[in-house]
Amino acid sequence: MLNAEISSVSDSVSQTRLKIVQSPDRIKRTITTMGATVVEEKKMYSVLEMKSRDLQQKANALLTIEKVAMTSSQTEGGFDHISGCSQLCGATSDSS
Repeated sequence: MLNAEISSVSDSVSQTRLKIVQSPDRIKRTITTMGATVVEEKKMYSVLEMKSRDLQQKANALLTIEKVAMTSSQTEGGFDHISGCSQLCGATSDSS
């Protein structure tokens, strides 16, 4: 009976020792490094998200231009109907 209690207490002590941090400074440095990594990755994510939005806007503008060009090529007016797309592209119409 006494051996069983000693064994139980010994197991409990072993479990408690596993929970004790052996090197708090090393753990603190690791946490600090992980925090810095998270900050850098959030910055990178923000930059990539902005680039993604910019590219999506450009793709949408190109799709609009393509639709107008297809419509214009099917009409007699040629590309005179593209004047609205010059604002999307940031270009000016020299055909006037």
